[in-house]
Amino acid sequence: DRNPTIGLSVDVDLSSPTMENVGDWKIVTHKRILTGKGKHPFKKAAWLTQAFNSNNRLVLSKTIRSTLYAVDGASTPMVMSLDYTGYPTTSLSQSKDFYQSTMKLGSPYSDSGWWGFWSVDSVYGIYTSNVNRDGSPRKNLTNGYASLWVKSAQETYDYLVKEGSKLPKIPSINTKVGIDPQPGYTQVVATDSEGNVIIFTEYTPSPNNSPVAP
Repeated sequence: DRNPTIGLSVDVDLSSPTMENVGDWKIVTHKRILTGKGKHPFKKAAWLTQAFNSNNRLVLSKTIRSTLYAVDGASTPMVMSLDYTGYPTTSLSQSKDFYQSTMKLGSPYSDSGWWGFWSVDSVYGIYTSNVNRDGSPRKNLTNGYASLWVKSAQETYDYLVKEGSKLPKIPSINTKVGIDPQPGYTQVVATDSEGNVIIFTEYTPSPNNSPVAP
């Protein structure tokens, strides 16, 4: 369980160990499964590769093929992680200069009408919008949205329809209401209980495409 005093409590299972000698180094690989305890159970599986030098000192540790899924008895989560956030602007160049030069977010990547600033594994994005056409940006009001990475856009869409969620069409974000296929990804644009825009994005054919601009 996550707690400011006890940290993260997990069960650790190690299996399928292998070891190879490469010169003076030993390369050890095994499967590691972390099972979270407490009120928010999770299970995270990965292949862990470690390198030891001639003094048996650990000099490299790397996890690969990491997959997040639910523990036995818990449902598989529809949303897997935060993908990116998007904030509308009427002047893309001016906003880019502010975030790059003033806020020091680094050099962004570009897409059509979009600049994205990378964090460790998600993106802070700005995009061109027109208030008359898109209804944003609105001064002194919430304008940004979050895109959540989902395993299935179709399952997410079915759930949103069942729950009566509103599915708007916003020209600067989506091209159609509901399931909106785009090159490399499929998105569903909806609103939350307060009317804030939220996007659910499925990447195809693999999550290595994530994150991308809307």
